[in-house]
Amino acid sequence: MVGTWVSYSLTVGTWVSYSLTVGTWVSYSLTVGTWVSYSLTVGTWVSYSLTVGTWVSYSLTGGA
Repeated sequence: MVGTWVSYSLTVGTWVSYSLTVGTWVSYSLTVGTWVSYSLTVGTWVSYSLTVGTWVSYSLTGGA
């Protein structure tokens, strides 16, 4: 994909991808079992924890 980079760290077990075209980054931690995505266009972040089985979303434009 154009305007996108992906890095992966085996030591941390985490990968991060960023797309300049979408303005969104996603990080996932295998050690914690949690992923977080943020969209600059929407101003909202979402986190999900596999260990807890709960997701939380927050919108900067609209609140929690």
